[in-house]
Order: sequence, then structure tokens, then C-alpha cells
Amino acid sequence: MKTKVCSVGECMVEIINEKNNSYFQSYAGDTFNFSVYLSRLNFKIDYLTAIGKDEFSKNFVKFAEKENISSKLIHIDNNKIIGLYIVRSKKNGEKKFFYWRDNSAAKKFFNNLDSKYIISKLKSYQYIYFSGITLSLIEDKHQKIFYHSFKSDYINFRPKSH
Repeated sequence: MKTKVCSVGECMVEIINEKNNSYFQSYAGDTFNFSVYLSRLNFKIDYLTAIGKDEFSKNFVKFAEKENISSKLIHIDNNKIIGLYIVRSKKNGEKKFFYWRDNSAAKKFFNNLDSKYIISKLKSYQYIYFSGITLSLIEDKHQKIFYHSFKSDYINFRPKSH
């Protein structure tokens, strides 16, 4: 049986400057990239996020499914869209990032969660992964809800100590 993992976060449209004014479009984000890597190692991965109904959001779902990442936990927001970032490379190889995510579907979603919803969706997973970047999407007053969801009787949350 495959190990069941749920990755929680935001995937965005990624636009990469390949050379001069030539760009390549893909999808990425720390938690999504983690999901891709684990999927390729034969883990069962579900991704909890929110996207819009726009063309880029729909193509993200297809992209995720091609990587064997389940879309069953992807929330569709009728009024918001998927976030976007552009990566420009300098001649010395240093990268500069430009983000458009303040009004993304994922940011709205994570700031309107209730703990019962999170518990109901995540209690069946062996592992749940989220990052500091996931937490940065959530306003301080809502982080308590997110955190307490993981301290329920159903989810045994043990932060890794250093």
C-alpha cells in the first residue's frame, strides 16, 4: 500500500525568463514541488489548495494529474484566480522573483478555513506537509485556527524540533 501524504499550500503559475525576452510557463510552489517529488517516488499525494476557474487554473489541475497528484482536495473559487510569479535571471545567474498572489484563490481559501473542515479532510493521511510559505499566506488571526486543527484528537501534530 502506498503511503498517503497530503501537501497543503499554494501552487502558482510560474513564468521563467529563459533568455532575453523569451519566457516559459509552468506551475510551481514549494509544497507543490514537494508533491511532485514524492509522487515520482510512488507516494500517494493529494494537494490541498484553492484555484480559480480561469484557463491557467484548469491547466494546473491537468498538470497536477499528469504528475499523479490527486486534485480531489483542490477548491475552486468562482471569484479568484491562481497566483502568479515571474523569475528573471541576471547575467551572473542570480534570480529575481516577482509575485502576484495577494488576491489569489489560495490566500482567500486559507484565510477562511474552519477547523472542522481541515480535520475532516486531513484525518485519513499518514503525513501532512505544509511550509512556512503556506503559513505566510494565512493572516495571524487565522493561523490559530489552522494550528489548532492539527492539534485535534484526529490529527497528531508533532512539530519537528531542532
